[in-house]
Order: sequence, then C-alpha cells, then structure tokens
Amino acid sequence: MSKVNALRSATVLQAESIDREIARGIYQCLEGDLKSAGHTLDGVGVRLQNLINIQGRLQYQISCLMTVILVAILFVLIRKFSGDSGDEALSSVRLASVALCGAVGGFLSISVGLRKLTIDPDANRLINALAGASRIVIAMIGSIFVYLLIVSKLALTSLNLLDTDAGIFAIAMAAGFSEKLVPDILRRLSIHGDDEKGRDEDVKSDR
Repeated sequence: MSKVNALRSATVLQAESIDREIARGIYQCLEGDLKSAGHTLDGVGVRLQNLINIQGRLQYQISCLMTVILVAILFVLIRKFSGDSGDEALSSVRLASVALCGAVGGFLSISVGLRKLTIDPDANRLINALAGASRIVIAMIGSIFVYLLIVSKLALTSLNLLDTDAGIFAIAMAAGFSEKLVPDILRRLSIHGDDEKGRDEDVKSDR
C-alpha cells in the first residue's frame, strides 16, 4: 500500500478510476480478503507506473521540442543580424546551422527511442524538462565537434563531406541522432595516434 501511495502522489494526471481501485483494495483488506486486495493494489501499481512513464516522457519530449525551437529562433537571429554569408567554414551562420541540424537529429533520436526512456517516479516536471533540454544541448555539441573534425581533416576525410552543404548538414544530423558516433570517432583517432606514436618509437630505436 505504501508503494501505491508513493506512486499516486507522483502522478500529476487526475485518475478517478485509479482512486476507486485503491479504495476497493482498502475495502477488500478491511474485509479480510487480503489476496484480492493484493491483486487489486498490484494492478493499481502497474497502472500508476505506466501513467508516470507517460507523463514523464511527455515532459521530456516537450522540453526537447522547445529547446529545438529556441535553437531555430537563435539561428534565424544569427543569420539575420550577424552579416555573415555562411560560406566560411567557421562563420557564425555555418556553426549555427550545424548546431540546428544536430538539435533536430537529437530530437529525432529521442522520438524514436521514447518508449525505452526510463522515468524515475521521484523525478518532478523540472527534472524531466532539464534532462530533455540537456540531451539536445549534447547533440548540438556533438554535431559541432564532428563538423570541426571534418573541417580540420582529422576524420571522415574519405567521404568528401565539404563538397556540398547537404553532406555537412547530413553528418551533423547523424551526429545529433547517434550517441555513439562521436565516441567512435574519438576512439579511432586515439587508436590512430597510438599507432603513429608506436611507429615513431620504432624508428628512433632503429636509429
């Protein structure tokens, strides 16, 4: 009963049917039918957990969407008032467009995997909203990082992504969508750096 009470206090949605089920479980307990009361309260607990997941995921996704909209507004303002054409690799307009693509990719990733998102029953609306916004910010940082690696020709050089804007925006969205892309690139760079260091040491030892 204490678990059901804790879950009910965490829900925001009005659920009169659940309250009636809780009352029925209490009545069954008072009548001495503990087995039926246990089944009733177990069912109520499952329904409450589902409600908490639904409302938490909704808060998470709405926060992500609002963050993407804010990034889009910021991109429009930068493009309008910065005076940059966006043709230069490190111009503010180009970086803002890459960040926007990363934010869109992050939102798509969240929307696809929303059913797998685990919500803590003790997390309130603010925590869920901050968690969603931080996911979009991480996606933006990842997209800008991948873009800088491409511009500096440290990674993905064989794809010729700098030839067209579409290639840049596509890889920015991919970096925002996939949480594994940036770690994989860093891992490959680390392995490549270790190999070059090993070859340099072999050359020195031969001398």
